[in-house]
Amino acid sequence: MSVQNLGSILRRNPQLLQMAEQLRHLATIRKILDEVLPPAVAAHTRAAAVNAGILTVHTDSPAWAAKLRFLTPDLLQAVHSHAQNHDNALLATIKTVRVKSVPPTIPSEKTPVSLTPLSSQTARLLQDVALSIDDPKLRSALQRLANNTKT
Repeated sequence: MSVQNLGSILRRNPQLLQMAEQLRHLATIRKILDEVLPPAVAAHTRAAAVNAGILTVHTDSPAWAAKLRFLTPDLLQAVHSHAQNHDNALLATIKTVRVKSVPPTIPSEKTPVSLTPLSSQTARLLQDVALSIDDPKLRSALQRLANNTKT
Protein backbone atom coordinates (compact mmCIF):
# COMPACT_ATOMS: atom_id res chain seq x y z
CA MET A 1 0.00 0.00 0.00
CA SER A 2 1.52 3.31 -1.06
CA VAL A 3 1.25 6.72 0.55
CA GLN A 4 -1.03 7.68 -2.33
CA ASN A 5 -3.37 4.82 -1.39
CA LEU A 6 -3.25 5.96 2.23
CA GLY A 7 -4.39 9.42 1.14
CA SER A 8 -7.37 7.95 -0.68
CA ILE A 9 -8.26 5.86 2.39
CA LEU A 10 -8.11 8.95 4.58
CA ARG A 11 -10.28 10.94 2.17
CA ARG A 12 -12.94 8.20 2.23
CA ASN A 13 -12.98 8.02 6.02
CA PRO A 14 -13.58 11.43 7.63
CA GLN A 15 -12.81 10.08 11.12
CA LEU A 16 -9.37 8.88 10.03
CA LEU A 17 -8.77 12.15 8.20
CA GLN A 18 -9.70 14.13 11.31
CA MET A 19 -7.46 11.93 13.47
CA ALA A 20 -4.51 12.37 11.10
CA GLU A 21 -5.04 16.14 11.12
CA GLN A 22 -5.16 16.21 14.93
CA LEU A 23 -1.93 14.20 15.08
CA ARG A 24 -0.26 16.70 12.73
CA HIS A 25 -1.36 19.60 14.92
CA LEU A 26 -0.16 17.88 18.09
CA ALA A 27 3.20 17.13 16.44
CA THR A 28 3.50 20.81 15.53
CA ILE A 29 2.67 21.82 19.10
CA ARG A 30 5.26 19.30 20.36
CA LYS A 31 7.90 21.09 18.27
CA ILE A 32 6.78 24.44 19.69
CA LEU A 33 6.99 23.05 23.24
CA ASP A 34 10.53 21.84 22.55
CA GLU A 35 11.55 25.23 21.13
CA VAL A 36 9.96 27.46 23.76
CA LEU A 37 10.23 25.56 27.02
CA PRO A 38 13.43 24.89 28.93
CA PRO A 39 14.56 21.32 28.10
CA ALA A 40 13.87 20.06 31.63
CA VAL A 41 10.25 21.26 31.48
CA ALA A 42 9.71 20.14 27.87
CA ALA A 43 10.84 16.62 28.76
CA HIS A 44 7.95 16.34 31.22
CA THR A 45 5.20 17.78 29.02
CA ARG A 46 3.08 16.56 26.13
CA ALA A 47 0.47 18.26 24.01
CA ALA A 48 -2.80 16.47 24.68
CA ALA A 49 -5.53 18.26 22.74
CA VAL A 50 -6.76 21.41 21.06
CA ASN A 51 -10.47 21.96 21.48
CA ALA A 52 -12.66 25.08 21.46
CA GLY A 53 -9.69 27.45 21.64
CA ILE A 54 -8.05 25.60 24.52
CA LEU A 55 -4.67 23.90 24.23
CA THR A 56 -4.43 21.19 26.87
CA VAL A 57 -0.90 20.24 27.90
CA HIS A 58 -0.19 17.34 30.25
CA THR A 59 2.74 17.12 32.61
CA ASP A 60 3.82 14.04 34.51
CA SER A 61 3.71 15.63 37.97
CA PRO A 62 2.17 18.58 39.82
CA ALA A 63 5.63 20.14 40.24
CA TRP A 64 6.18 20.27 36.46
CA ALA A 65 2.62 21.54 35.99
CA ALA A 66 3.35 24.46 38.35
CA LYS A 67 6.53 25.33 36.44
CA LEU A 68 4.71 25.11 33.11
CA ARG A 69 1.91 27.41 34.31
CA PHE A 70 4.48 30.19 34.77
CA LEU A 71 5.58 29.69 31.15
CA THR A 72 2.12 29.62 29.55
CA PRO A 73 2.24 33.27 28.36
CA ASP A 74 5.45 32.50 26.42
CA LEU A 75 3.95 29.28 25.09
CA LEU A 76 0.76 31.02 23.96
CA GLN A 77 2.79 33.73 22.23
CA ALA A 78 4.90 31.09 20.42
CA VAL A 79 1.77 29.21 19.30
CA HIS A 80 0.25 32.40 17.87
CA SER A 81 3.52 33.32 16.18
CA HIS A 82 3.74 29.87 14.60
CA ALA A 83 0.09 30.03 13.50
CA GLN A 84 0.70 33.39 11.82
CA ASN A 85 3.98 32.36 10.14
CA HIS A 86 2.63 29.02 8.89
CA ASP A 87 -1.00 30.01 8.18
CA ASN A 88 -2.31 27.46 10.70
CA ALA A 89 -5.96 28.29 11.37
CA LEU A 90 -6.41 25.83 14.23
CA LEU A 91 -3.42 27.12 16.20
CA ALA A 92 -4.63 30.67 15.62
CA THR A 93 -7.85 29.84 17.51
CA ILE A 94 -5.99 28.93 20.72
CA LYS A 95 -6.77 31.49 23.41
CA THR A 96 -5.99 29.51 26.56
CA VAL A 97 -3.45 26.95 27.71
CA ARG A 98 -4.78 24.43 30.23
CA VAL A 99 -2.11 22.55 32.18
CA LYS A 100 -3.03 19.22 33.75
CA SER A 101 -0.92 16.90 35.82
CA VAL A 102 -1.34 13.35 34.52
CA PRO A 103 1.14 10.97 36.13
CA PRO A 104 2.39 8.24 33.81
CA THR A 105 0.78 4.89 34.27
CA ILE A 106 3.14 2.02 34.91
CA PRO A 107 1.76 -1.47 34.31
CA SER A 108 1.75 -3.59 37.41
CA GLU A 109 4.15 -6.51 37.40
CA LYS A 110 1.20 -8.69 38.39
CA THR A 111 -0.80 -7.66 35.33
CA PRO A 112 0.94 -8.71 32.13
CA VAL A 113 0.44 -6.40 29.19
CA SER A 114 -0.84 -8.16 26.13
CA LEU A 115 -1.79 -6.49 22.89
CA THR A 116 -4.54 -7.81 20.68
CA PRO A 117 -2.95 -8.72 17.35
CA LEU A 118 -3.79 -6.44 14.43
CA SER A 119 -5.11 -7.57 11.09
CA SER A 120 -2.58 -7.45 8.27
CA GLN A 121 -4.59 -4.66 6.60
CA THR A 122 -4.46 -2.53 9.75
CA ALA A 123 -0.75 -3.25 10.16
CA ARG A 124 -0.09 -2.11 6.57
CA LEU A 125 -2.12 1.06 7.18
CA LEU A 126 -0.11 1.81 10.33
CA GLN A 127 3.16 1.22 8.45
CA ASP A 128 2.05 3.63 5.71
CA VAL A 129 1.03 6.26 8.26
CA ALA A 130 4.38 5.81 10.04
CA LEU A 131 6.24 6.48 6.79
CA SER A 132 4.42 9.81 6.43
CA ILE A 133 5.27 11.01 9.97
CA ASP A 134 8.25 13.33 10.48
CA ASP A 135 8.53 12.82 14.24
CA PRO A 136 10.96 9.89 14.75
CA LYS A 137 9.51 8.80 18.11
CA LEU A 138 5.95 8.72 16.81
CA ARG A 139 7.07 6.96 13.61
CA SER A 140 8.91 4.32 15.65
CA ALA A 141 5.91 3.78 17.95
CA LEU A 142 3.58 3.30 14.99
CA GLN A 143 6.00 0.85 13.40
CA ARG A 144 6.22 -1.16 16.64
CA LEU A 145 2.43 -1.22 16.85
CA ALA A 146 2.19 -2.33 13.22
CA ASN A 147 4.47 -5.30 13.97
CA ASN A 148 1.86 -6.74 16.36
CA THR A 149 -0.06 -8.63 13.68
CA LYS A 150 -2.17 -11.79 13.67
CA THR A 151 -0.32 -14.85 12.46
